[in-house]
Amino acid sequence: LIESTATITGNDIYQSSMQSVTGDGISTENTSGEVVSITGNRIADTAAYGIESWNAPGPFTFEHNTVSDSGNGGGAEIGGIRIFGTGSTVRYNVSTGAVGAGIAVVQIAGANSQNLISNNSTYANGGLSIDIDATNFAQPNGDGVTPNNGAMNAGLPNNEMDYPVFTVATLEGSDLHVEGYVGTAATQIAGIHTIEVYKVADDGNNNGEIEAGDTLSVGHGEGETFVDSCSTAADGTFVCDLTVPASVSLTGTAEITALAYDSSNNTSEFGANRDVDDDANLVITKVLDPSTPGPFAEGDNVTYLLTVTNAGPLDATNVTATDTYPSELTLGTATPSGSTTY
Repeated sequence: LIESTATITGNDIYQSSMQSVTGDGISTENTSGEVVSITGNRIADTAAYGIESWNAPGPFTFEHNTVSDSGNGGGAEIGGIRIFGTGSTVRYNVSTGAVGAGIAVVQIAGANSQNLISNNSTYANGGLSIDIDATNFAQPNGDGVTPNNGAMNAGLPNNEMDYPVFTVATLEGSDLHVEGYVGTAATQIAGIHTIEVYKVADDGNNNGEIEAGDTLSVGHGEGETFVDSCSTAADGTFVCDLTVPASVSLTGTAEITALAYDSSNNTSEFGANRDVDDDANLVITKVLDPSTPGPFAEGDNVTYLLTVTNAGPLDATNVTATDTYPSELTLGTATPSGSTTY
């Protein structure tokens, strides 16, 4: 590039560079600080990356592009979009069907941070939606889930920003209530971070730990459909009431995931998937009435108390309870509370 700024927009690119395993759809490879915007392009079935910024410092803006079925050349470059450098923005893109990660944030030398990845739709990729490659620095294409460790690392891509962990997720109508933290249960990442919540499209190849060393293998995305966003408190925890768009259903078996970015736009991978509690959850307990604790003799009255509580987010209506008592007892009276809604 000769100009200090450039815009590449409105192109329809199909099966480009299929003669070479390193052939990309659109590339800013080895540029030296030019400000490049790649917007509104459709890129399909490339040998290597759909959008590539190999070994380039940026900053770049990649917005409103659709990248599909990339990385098909049989080489090492297998993802949808690859980000090097500092200060780039990757927003409002669709990245689907890549052999590897939908979006890879990588480095081979020097710093690579403050890259904002927001409001993208990533699904049906062979790797993670967003892969912060913390281990490969020669030919980095993503290394799978980088679990939370409760610390920022300025020597790794996007400072190895930790992702959100949900502790509560409940749905009532279009109101989604979530709670959790960025970091680990023991050590949160302090600072006011933005949390973006997505509906999950889990294709089974996004598993990993939640915290480093926990030995779990759980799904992390993919984050297909943006739901809503909120901010953490200064200690890295969050309690948020979100609004689910009318076009998005989170009922039934739906799961959510989330990413986080800090005030410098260092964006995380997607966190572990979380079921959304969207129903009533009734629990019944039966105890002797404390006012008549016994001991009892034949012919005495025995009083039991049955208590119904609802641990779910939704009300339960028209509730009836059936209780079986020992054959040695004879039913006297049963006195309901009068309410059938819990």
